[in-house]
Order: sequence, then C-alpha cells, then structure tokens
Amino acid sequence: MAKLNAESAPETAKAKVGATSAPAWTPPQALTDAFNLPRLPVSAPFLLLAHPDRWQVMLGKVVPLLGRLLLQPGLANVSAARDGSARWKEAAAKREERGWISIPWDVDGANTSYIVQPNPGAHIEKWARTYPRSDKIDCDEASYRDWLVSLIARGIVPPPPAHILRRMIDTERSHLTQALEASSTSPTAKAEVARLEKLIAVLEAELTAQESA
Repeated sequence: MAKLNAESAPETAKAKVGATSAPAWTPPQALTDAFNLPRLPVSAPFLLLAHPDRWQVMLGKVVPLLGRLLLQPGLANVSAARDGSARWKEAAAKREERGWISIPWDVDGANTSYIVQPNPGAHIEKWARTYPRSDKIDCDEASYRDWLVSLIARGIVPPPPAHILRRMIDTERSHLTQALEASSTSPTAKAEVARLEKLIAVLEAELTAQESA
C-alpha cells in the first residue's frame, strides 16, 4: 500500500490541502466487526482533480467529471521517497500545468477526507457503498452529485464554460437524431430518446443560466 509523502500540498483557487496523507484505517474493536468488513482489494490512495473541459449530467445537474491521480510510486510521474512513500507533488503540478485543478482531501473542512478505507489497504471515495464480506461496490449518486455541485458553489471548481455546454448539446442532439431514427422499431431506442431529451434539457437550462449570469 502506498504511503503519502508530507511534501507541499497542491492548491486550488480558494482551498489548500491541510492533511497531507490519507486517513489511517482504524481497526474495529470487536471481532464480529472484523468478520463483517467488506472484502475490497488493496488499492492506492488518490487525489481527485477537475478539468474545465470535463463535465457530465448527473441526476439533473451539470457537474464536473473528475479524474484521479493515483498516489502509487512508479505510476504517472509519482516517485518514491527513501521510506517508500509516494512523492506526488510534481505529478500534481504537471497536471495543473495542463489545466487540471487539484481538489484537497480536506476540502470539506479540517479533519475530513473524501478518501475512506472500508477495509485495510482499500482506498475509495466516501460516497461509495460497500457491503459486509463482499467486494461489491456502488455509489450514493445523490450525495456525490450534491458534493460536486458544492465544489462549484464554493469556488473550488469554476462553472462549466458555455462553449463546452454547447459542444455537449450538439453531441447529444446528434445521438438523439440517431435514437429517433431507430425508435419506431426498437423499445430500447424509445427509452434512449426519453433519456437524451431530459439530458439535453438539463444542458440547455445550464447554458441559459450561464449566459444570463
């Protein structure tokens, strides 16, 4: 499992990393709790990043489509310190030069983190749902969506640019045209038409809000 090196932390426009390491895993006190832990595989800690060109529609909102910088020595310009910990500052800086925005682990306040370890060595986002004695994992999409919206509201991530919204609308309208052509014979295509119409409506509403701001 990769450790994090306590080097200078990445910055965003209005937030700085306070914690320089992923939260430590706290063993359960009762053996029954240990028995019921999830069985997720070991995975590296990570830093979440946003990019001005990457957006998605989630549950009726236009929100950032985040990327990850895996803090694993040997991957993506992350090197290893003498003690084996991950030196990630240079790797994060290279991404910031390309327009990425590093999102601090404690962006929600002191002693918080969006990384959790449901079982030893498994690093996941706090919105992931896990299950006892299982490697199954899914997402609390409503909570995750609300957090992504808050990144924009707090100035951590700027709003989606109008030209990106227009590009997304054009892409989805093209998909809608294809779905309409197939909808007369395909129930699946009919469902896709309905989905795309809702998606386009969300994008158009966001574009209107941007242009009238």
